[in-house]
Amino acid sequence: METLNLDSDSNSPRRLLAIDGYSLMFRAFFAIPPMQGPSGPTNALFGFFRMVISAVSQFQPTHIAVALDHPSPTFRDELFADYKGGRATTPDELRFQLDAVRGLLRALEIRTIEMPGYEADDVIATLTRVAEEQQFRVDIVTGDRDILQLVADPLVRVHLTKQGVSNLGTMDEAAMIEKYGVTARQYCDFAVLRGDKSDNLPGVRGIGPKTAALLLHQYDNLDGILANAAELPARQRLALEESAPELPLFRQLAALDRRVPIEVSLDELRMPTQIDHAGAERLFVGSFGLRSAYEKLSELVGHRVSEDDHRDLVTTTEAAASLGALLAKEPELLAVTARFDGETGRSSPTILGVGASVEDGTTAVWLTSTPCRPGGSLEAVGLAGVSLAGIGLKELLRSLSLTCQKELDPGELYDLGVLAYVLDASERRTDLHAVAELLQVSWTEEEPQGLFDGNLLEGRLRQELGAIPQLLSLMLARIEAEDVVRLAKEIELPLVKVLTRMEIAGVAVDRGVLEEIGAALASDAESTLTAIHALTGPSFNPNSPKQLGTMLFDQLGLPTGKKTKTGYSTDARVLEGLRDQHPLVGLVLRFRELDKLHSTFYEGLKAEVAKDGRIHATFNQTVARTGRISSEHPNLQNIPVRSEEGRQFRRVFVAPTGSLLVAADYSQIELRILAHLSGDPRLIEALRGSGDVHAMVAASIYGVQPDQVSYEQRAVAKMVAYGLSYGMETYGLATRLGIANEEAEAILSAFFSAFPGLKEYRERVIQEARERGYTTTLLGRRRYLPELRSGNRALRQGAERQAMNAPTQGLAADIFKMALVALDQRLAGTEARLVLQIHDEVVVEAPSADAKGVADVVESTLTGVMDLAVPLVVNVGIGANWAEARR
Repeated sequence: METLNLDSDSNSPRRLLAIDGYSLMFRAFFAIPPMQGPSGPTNALFGFFRMVISAVSQFQPTHIAVALDHPSPTFRDELFADYKGGRATTPDELRFQLDAVRGLLRALEIRTIEMPGYEADDVIATLTRVAEEQQFRVDIVTGDRDILQLVADPLVRVHLTKQGVSNLGTMDEAAMIEKYGVTARQYCDFAVLRGDKSDNLPGVRGIGPKTAALLLHQYDNLDGILANAAELPARQRLALEESAPELPLFRQLAALDRRVPIEVSLDELRMPTQIDHAGAERLFVGSFGLRSAYEKLSELVGHRVSEDDHRDLVTTTEAAASLGALLAKEPELLAVTARFDGETGRSSPTILGVGASVEDGTTAVWLTSTPCRPGGSLEAVGLAGVSLAGIGLKELLRSLSLTCQKELDPGELYDLGVLAYVLDASERRTDLHAVAELLQVSWTEEEPQGLFDGNLLEGRLRQELGAIPQLLSLMLARIEAEDVVRLAKEIELPLVKVLTRMEIAGVAVDRGVLEEIGAALASDAESTLTAIHALTGPSFNPNSPKQLGTMLFDQLGLPTGKKTKTGYSTDARVLEGLRDQHPLVGLVLRFRELDKLHSTFYEGLKAEVAKDGRIHATFNQTVARTGRISSEHPNLQNIPVRSEEGRQFRRVFVAPTGSLLVAADYSQIELRILAHLSGDPRLIEALRGSGDVHAMVAASIYGVQPDQVSYEQRAVAKMVAYGLSYGMETYGLATRLGIANEEAEAILSAFFSAFPGLKEYRERVIQEARERGYTTTLLGRRRYLPELRSGNRALRQGAERQAMNAPTQGLAADIFKMALVALDQRLAGTEARLVLQIHDEVVVEAPSADAKGVADVVESTLTGVMDLAVPLVVNVGIGANWAEARR
């Protein structure tokens, strides 16, 4: 059975609406009084389609799917017999409507998806994963909070049903932190700790949502909480020990499965363009009496949005014999486009197109399926110094570099997707049609004639090459009109080349160290398991809390065994207390540690090492709406940085023989930006000093001297300062600190009394954004927030948090991108090169003899890239590997 495949070459806009069908049906059934149609009860159907109408109208999806629960038992029922045991039997009146909804959706040509053994949540999780990989925007409508695990800025938002049947509460990452105090990544563990009555998950006794959020903030995840249980108050520690044996199972039940084997294509999820309106009306109106629902739905489906207001972009092309023939015309720039046989940027192009505008307004075009063949091709002619225009240029250049095995050093790069991102970062545009839509132009796509004799793909490439110069001209005019020329031409466009070089270079990996770590972990785990089996027998599983509890407390008779509902507690604290009581205990603790290290870190990094012994991550320039750079293959932001495991595996990232790594990261950049933007004199004074910034901030809040600030007061000040850059309000602070809202309000009041400029700045930013419809950074980066004018209170408040966040995070992104461009320029002509970017950190590979000088260059470049009211501070280190450079 094939997995869902969303074709990245589709030329349609990309917005998927995923609806949790039965969740909405259940809510509608109990929210709306009984209704009767010609064939039976209809209140759930009436409410469900009202929600569909509202969602389609609000989100304007181009693709839609309704996920349904299959009637068969799921894998969760097999794991836990009492899963969802507290739910009442479905009333017959609702069951009738649950069966009917499939036929009604089929009449609208809206695809329903259900899979035996899985829940609708798992289906949506899988749809979301694949859609997100292809940079689709995804809107999920559901009443089930479990699906909050999928929230991911900027692509995935969850809209939860609230009062009534059409009122939705929108959850993005900021709203998650504000409401629950946890990230989407932490929500599964949050639900396990807090409990979930709807799924019959009991949670941990005495740990409510506020405590769960605070623990996750302190220790990141459930494993971290259990590993540090000894630090917790006695009541929490004992409760965790009691529940520890059950928590892995409950986490498995709560986690969504993102790899359901679904057979569906992108075309099957498109919003319907043609439906049998007569048949649909007979079913909706004749069988169920849902006339108003049908009339509104028929206006929303069965047709495409008109593009009559778009003006055509007509192109004419002629064939060119070779790339050399194109270059002989001495064009100002070349248009380029391609298709790939696998992942873009990581596979060879199946066809490459290059075009150059000529004097009569036509475009000369050269197409090839073998760009690196000897003689007259890219291999022979090259692109040195030639400016290029297109979309996805970083990925194209990376692919060509890997294919041709040679340095491609073009001149300026004009990436239309990057320029579109400068104008509107609300979605990622990875094809020319999306760019044309932003510019409100289009070009015809008729069957090719004459030049390429029926080859449709070549015909489309020809049209793209003809359109690129005109699209670029229109785009640059928009860039100038919206006064973002500096952001585009001095930061984002030059950065394309910087990131391209970083991806091609990659970072060296010491396979010996990696294999040494992996082999040692595997060997130690195996020998430890052998020693365990010598004491217990070969069938004993040290990862089974039930087997371990029985062995330790029933068979060996060890003391302090405490029973829970499913057996004895065998968490890390209990085992540490028993370490000296029997050799088995120490062996089990050792095996658990080794097993986790091997599976989580060794296997994950090993999978990303290329044939050249380097990891070539992909750096995403146009994903985050704040302007931040992200990465994948691997996601470098997820590599542990503070734990012992993280420090161990950072040794794997190394400098080649004769070189060293220089690592540098900005310190407290968001707080320093807030001081600059707000102009608050006391905060500026604190950040201009050389002491402990958070202690000085705490001293201002609590009215004491910096040397009298307690650990707890410093922690609170740090939390407030950090949260302000993300728009955190009273509830969010209370949740993070595990305190009452009143106490959190008092802390914020004291903070703003100490730094009144910050409060005035926040209010000013929101008001300006509300008036203009967007926020802007000092360099002009915009973030459009139409929800600021929404009548929906939740949407409006979420947009206000984003308005507070965007100028700070956006300027931090601008500064960091400026630093990368400036640093790349300063390193030009030397043997040093950028190899990694992680959060606010850069890593440079430099010859050993030059490392100290390069470190000075890095520090001066990063600190001097922009003048603020307070100094930018950078921590710099040098080492043979990343771990040494970060000491």
